[in-house]
Amino acid sequence: MIISFLLRCHDSIWAFLHAIILNIPPSRLYIFPSMAGTVWFLTLASLLLTWLARGMPVYPGQSNPDVAFISDIASFELKPLFLIGASMTAVGFLFTVAAVHVMRYEPGFALVKCPVISEDTASEQGQNNNAYGESSENNQQNAHNHITGGGDGEDEDDEDQETTRTLKVISLLSILAAGTASTALILLGVMDTFRYKVAHHIFLRICFGCLAIQSAGTAIVYSTEVLSFVSYLYHWGVWGNEWGRKRSTRVRVFASLSTILILIQLFLGVAFISLTIPEDVNDYRTAGILEWIIAFLGTIYLWLFCGFFDRRTTFEGYVPSILYNTNPHVKFLGRPAVAGVGVAEAEAEAESSYTAAGDTLDVDPERAPLLPQSQAGLGTRYT
Repeated sequence: MIISFLLRCHDSIWAFLHAIILNIPPSRLYIFPSMAGTVWFLTLASLLLTWLARGMPVYPGQSNPDVAFISDIASFELKPLFLIGASMTAVGFLFTVAAVHVMRYEPGFALVKCPVISEDTASEQGQNNNAYGESSENNQQNAHNHITGGGDGEDEDDEDQETTRTLKVISLLSILAAGTASTALILLGVMDTFRYKVAHHIFLRICFGCLAIQSAGTAIVYSTEVLSFVSYLYHWGVWGNEWGRKRSTRVRVFASLSTILILIQLFLGVAFISLTIPEDVNDYRTAGILEWIIAFLGTIYLWLFCGFFDRRTTFEGYVPSILYNTNPHVKFLGRPAVAGVGVAEAEAEAESSYTAAGDTLDVDPERAPLLPQSQAGLGTRYT
């Protein structure tokens, strides 16, 4: 049922995600995983250090007599701290997962690449005044195909259209699972295990289950990068195939580390569940330790997502997608190449010129601002 809904609303949901994520400067996307991981680490550290500083007391309703679970400590005077920390972590985690999956399909890291035009081609286009206008229309069509999944895509990526569409459905499922897990995490802070034990256990299972779905989906979507890096290590530092050739080495490394951490947490999670079923005292002691280890490993998992984003990203050589259209009164007029005028001079003239009628901005579409002119001055760039 969920899969069929995602298939029917595929384009609409992706357009909505693009409208949110792509309006965030790429150089600042790393803030979400770093903030979520740091807040979660500080929250867990505060709970654990408080419990240790008070002599490891046994809380009312505590099922583990030796090692208090996170939910036991967070059920009493530290409940406001856990609720605030869990809420901030949940919001940061949701935005992180959404950004990681949206950026996975952006060849220009949030922008559609402009077709490369050589100097010889530019001189030939100078003989036809409509050539540049047609190129601009092609850019817009390429942007539309990129958003909706249309176009051939053979030169844009090493994945065919059907594979990309399947991966996008998996990405949507992962984002949905992340949203459900984030909601369950917030409700875990509200429904503590002492006052709402049954509800707390239900939300705990929902949170863990959705986290498992999200982790598996992210690993599948980035499997090309992981296999590429594994092949690189297997061939002793030689890229022996074309897997992920359009992806950066940085993404390959961090995607592989993230997948390894997912497998470690999966193993520890199975061990934790197997230890809590028999309800043996010794097993509960080990289970309590494993819960804290798994929770702290979650901070590392969040921090690893910082490596999926490059803070040095610039917008040179890219044109905005259809979601970056400026004010409808702003028109991008075709400008044929002029013999004897350098490229830099032509671009400078295009950026600074206005037509006399209607204050229509006559700029090169490759240098179109990402924000409407009413919100950003001419030449404004993300930093």
